[in-house]
Amino acid sequence: MTRRSRNITVLKIAIVAAAFLVGCFGIGNTLFQWQNAEASASGPSPSHTNAPGEDNCTACHTSFPVNSGTGNVNIAGIPATWVPNQQISFTVTTSQSDAVIWGFQLTAVDSLGHMAGSFSFPNTIPPRVQTITGIVGGFTRQYIEHTVDGLFLPGIPGHNTWNIIWTAPSQKIGKVGFYAAGNAANSDGTPSGDYIYTTSVMSTSPANPPFDFDGDGKTDISIFRPGAGQWWYLKSSNGGNAALTFG
Repeated sequence: MTRRSRNITVLKIAIVAAAFLVGCFGIGNTLFQWQNAEASASGPSPSHTNAPGEDNCTACHTSFPVNSGTGNVNIAGIPATWVPNQQISFTVTTSQSDAVIWGFQLTAVDSLGHMAGSFSFPNTIPPRVQTITGIVGGFTRQYIEHTVDGLFLPGIPGHNTWNIIWTAPSQKIGKVGFYAAGNAANSDGTPSGDYIYTTSVMSTSPANPPFDFDGDGKTDISIFRPGAGQWWYLKSSNGGNAALTFG
């Protein structure tokens, strides 16, 4: 093969490779944009609930300041107090009359910013919510948020509601804050034109009542036997009895 032939061959290969790269870049860019939209539709990345140490969804949806639209996000069903291992069903609702799809993310933390309790959800097919984890301040937090199948409720305009179950911590840890961010989106495939809302509610574990020997949050019927120096009590948790040496 002559030098001229080799040069022509190399040039042809370079042209084909360049065309291939342009084509791949165009496809790759399209795929990248699709994956970004899909990731957003499938739920935000962790740590965007406006909880202590966190940002909210205006980090990406920058068109409007937080809580500046005509809608809101609401947490309903969290009681003022909770007891260890209690399962509490509640809802999160994102509302805005002119939105097309709606999303949310929520977490629960104690007064130190540590994860408090755990989330689960009703068994629906396909699932409308999911749980993920993230790291804030070096500590793991659990989040619950919408899925791609939970972006809207068919036939119900203006808002979207998600059902959630929170299992309280196994021990009393005082006040727990529930923080949520909601997205009322225009569904144009970009983060533009979407309104972000935030809210929070608090619930606390009350101090133990007097003579709660078994730690279930209820007073136990008890008697003191001075001869033995013992409190005998009937466990309200299971009906059993036991003794506790006093002094």
